[in-house]
This record gives sequence, structure tokens and C-alpha cells, in this order.
Amino acid sequence: MLSGDNGILQKATAAKEQTGIGQEKEIVTLAYNSALTKKISNNASTPVSASDLNTELANQGASADGNNPIIVTFENQHKYSIDNMGNIAKYTPIPITKIELKSAISNIQQGRSLTLEALKQPINATENVKWKLIGTEIPGVVLNESTGKITVSKTVPINKKITIKATNQDESIVSINTIELTVVIRTSEIDGPQNIETYGKQVEYNVDLGKDKDGNNLIWKVFYDDGNNIYLIASDYVLLSNINMPTVLGNVITKQSSYPYSFYWESNSGNPNMKIYSTETSTSTSLAIGSTNIFESNLPGTNYLTQKGLLEFWKEKVTGSNMAVTNINSKMTACLMDTKAWSKFASGYSGAYAIGGPTLSMWIESWNAKHGTNSNDPKKQQLYYNNVNSFGYDIGTSVNSTLKSISSSTMKVTSGYSDKLYYPHTGTKLFYNCYGYWISSPSCDNSGNFQYRILCDGTIDMASCSYDFAGIRPVVCLPSNVKLTDTNNDNILEIIENR
Repeated sequence: MLSGDNGILQKATAAKEQTGIGQEKEIVTLAYNSALTKKISNNASTPVSASDLNTELANQGASADGNNPIIVTFENQHKYSIDNMGNIAKYTPIPITKIELKSAISNIQQGRSLTLEALKQPINATENVKWKLIGTEIPGVVLNESTGKITVSKTVPINKKITIKATNQDESIVSINTIELTVVIRTSEIDGPQNIETYGKQVEYNVDLGKDKDGNNLIWKVFYDDGNNIYLIASDYVLLSNINMPTVLGNVITKQSSYPYSFYWESNSGNPNMKIYSTETSTSTSLAIGSTNIFESNLPGTNYLTQKGLLEFWKEKVTGSNMAVTNINSKMTACLMDTKAWSKFASGYSGAYAIGGPTLSMWIESWNAKHGTNSNDPKKQQLYYNNVNSFGYDIGTSVNSTLKSISSSTMKVTSGYSDKLYYPHTGTKLFYNCYGYWISSPSCDNSGNFQYRILCDGTIDMASCSYDFAGIRPVVCLPSNVKLTDTNNDNILEIIENR
């Protein structure tokens, strides 16, 4: 008999399968023992990790993931589990019996992505969820069946409804509910960020930022890439003594002994020209930037930055007659965005320009690309700046938010709070009387006197022009004909032409 449960061919197939399993288990065992031996020889007390195993499994057609148990997966999808005691067994996932979808999000913007989340029962189920679109296929909508990441192109019509369900692997269990997303208009003119993996990396840019008060060298880092231009940011607050502002902004304080980073203005609402206040000399000097509002012709708000949507979003949302462009916060923004005033920092590359700090839209776009990928997960909190009034921007953690601040408690639990690209200093302790840095965008507060800032405790909120605990992190925009490359493989990026 050649077929049937006891047939020769069946037995031969089973024997071959068992031989394959035995060989795979031997590979896993050898990898584990090798990793354990290295741990012991290095006097390490921690258990063998998935990372340790991946080092040993290189070129073996297998990879490890997870922790207690670690799951080793071969290219043929055979899986083996390893517990903390080193016990190795053929891995059989605990099946799903029920799936419920989290559905806090109801909208998705054109040109955006988000990752959906499912709750499995039992809670220790290890079988993976499979994601499915319901209904007719929609051109421009892509759903990753394994991860639940859904991407909507900028061409998908607004108000289009997308319905998603989840199943187990053999689709015998279907989620008890579905998620329906409505496609809404994109709220920023900025194109989707590119090359996110470069964010935070050092760039060799020929403008010296000096040292901080502790003697550490400041460097330039990649902050944002909008697909057309790359934006660099100072790695930390820049000492006022290293700013040396030109006379176009008046006599900016240079060496304050107690407040060496603080950059702020005198509150003089009756004067059309803002003033920069000096703690050291107890005097104020006229800002004298030659403009009284944010869209004057000598500011980048009317040309390049407007084209990139950094200010145009606000301008388009507010009628010209109601736009409070002569308010104090508009003048603060004008000061921070005057490219003439910050030209010292643009001298490192031909065609570059500089401003005094990231705009709100740039900061949030950069944050969302790197850390704000899932509004369902507090650790990956997505931020929004969708709404405006005649005074400036609203911010928040939902599409229709009209808040003036995002709390420390919200931001401190995110993965991005420990990223020095966004928070050079964390906690509640002042760094030489500096507790954060200015954002080059006005707040929606109806007093017209408040500017956005990023604080060390995670808070994103507003402050008056006389707030004397905020520093400056200049931003440089490189010309569109360049790219960044790690020529020397030293993790320092160089600027190369002909992008």
C-alpha cells in the first residue's frame, strides 16, 4: 500500500518532516547554547535574548523574536519556542476565540497612514490577527493584512468610507465589530516625510553652534524631510553668546550669567515694533525688523515658507480682514522667521536659509512621522494642528481638537519623550534657567499675546512674549538639489549635491 495513513509514502513524508524538525531544533539548540556560553564567559546575569539568538542564527534561515518565550521562526514558517530555562519545543500558537476592534479613530486624512489595533481573547492568545477590507476595493487604499497598517493616498476622494474587519488566520473567527474610517481632507500642505530613518542623525554642516554651559559640543541633526527639502536643527538650545544676532533684530542679549539661553521680548502691546529684553542690562531695544506683521514682504512667510505650507495653512483658514497679523504673537513669529536675522546659521551651504526655531507644523509633522503613528496607543500618540482662528493654531490629540496645549502627562508616556531630537532635556529641573524652547508659530489664544513652546516636562503649550525660560534651536532648510549620505560609514551624514 502506497497511500493512506499507514502507507509507505505517508510514512516516508512523515519521516522526512520529523527529520526536518529534528534538524531545525538542533540549529536552535546550538544557537541557544552558543549564546548562553558567551553570556557566562562575559559574567552576564541576564537571560539569553532574541537579539543574542539572532546573532547566532545569522545565515541559518531563521530569526528570533519575543521574550519568555522567545519564538524562533524559520523561512518555512516552522516555529520553536524557548523559555527562560532554555527549554526548546515546537511552537503551537494559542488560538484566538474572540476579536474586538478598538475604534476610537473615525477619520483618516488623505495621504496618511495609521495602524489599527485589535483585542484578542483569550488574553494570552498568541495566534496572529489577519486584517481585511470589507466591500469593493478602493483604489489608493492599502491595508497590510499582518500589521493592520492602512494607507490612504492623496487621490482617494474625501468622505469615502473604508470598512475593516479582523479575523484569525484561517478566518473561522471574525471580529465582533468593524471599524469604519471616513477619508477627510489633508490638513497640511506639506508632503509626506521621506527618509525618516535619518531623523536625529548628525549632519556635517559648516556652521559652529558652539558648546553648552557644560562644555558639550552642539551639533546639527536631521529634523525633517518633506520630500523636497531637508531641515536641520540645533541639537540643543544655543547659548545667546553664540547667536550674535545682527542689528536687524536690535541688540540681542549675548552673555547673561543667570539666563544664558533665555530669548524673550518686552511686553509692549502699544508699540508696533516688538522689543528684545536684556536681563543683563535691564534695558530693552527695538526689534526693528522692518515689519509689523507676519506676512510682510521681507519675511519668508510670503514666499518659500508659504509655499511649503508652514504658514499658508493658517493664512488660508482665516479671512484677511480677521487675521490678527499685528498681534504680539504674530510679531514674535515674524522675529523667529526673519531669514535675514538668522542668516548666520544659513552660511554653511549655498542656497540654505535659517529661522529661529521649527514651526508648529514642522514639529508635529516630524513627530508624527517618527513617533506619532497610532492614536490608539498612548506611546505612539499622534498630534494634530488642524484648527485655527484669527490669532493662531489650535493643537491636540484628536482631529477636531481646539486645545491650546498638550499636557505633560500625555507626552511623557510617549516613546518620543526620550528622543533628544524633540526633547533635548527632560524632567522638571531647569537647565541653567532654561525650561524649553520656542516654536515659530502663534497660539490660538484670543489675547494675541502667546507663542508656542516645548517644555522639558513634555508639555506643548503657549507662553507670553516675556516668558524668560525658553531658548532657541535654529532650523536650517537645505536647498532642494542636495541629499545626505554617510560616505565614511561613521554615522555622520554629509551634504551631497544632485539629490
